[in-house]
Amino acid sequence: MVLGNEPDVVRTLEEALRARGFRVKRQYVQAAEAEPQRYVLEITSDTLVRCFGGGFRLRSLAVELIDVARNEAVYSAEASGYTEKCQPMSGSVFGDIADTLSQNWRDAPTRPAGLTL
Repeated sequence: MVLGNEPDVVRTLEEALRARGFRVKRQYVQAAEAEPQRYVLEITSDTLVRCFGGGFRLRSLAVELIDVARNEAVYSAEASGYTEKCQPMSGSVFGDIADTLSQNWRDAPTRPAGLTL
């Protein structure tokens, strides 16, 4: 599950995660499930401006992956600057975070079925 303070930023990171094989569940869907999710990705962002191409110029972005069963952070990252789709200064903020999570996902026996946030 992905939680954050800016819905547009959350959706953009969710898209990057899905493109790498993650299944991202919504909070209201999880409430109806018998088995709770083990991981929550918390995002705190401060957007300076929305770019014409659909990206963001971020004052700050903090991401923390929480293992709910163990109640501990297993990954954290911070970034700032321009994201994807922010021409001509586009960066790779969301892709970099999604790539790092994908490369370091320990519980996934196979892809993409084992990757769930």
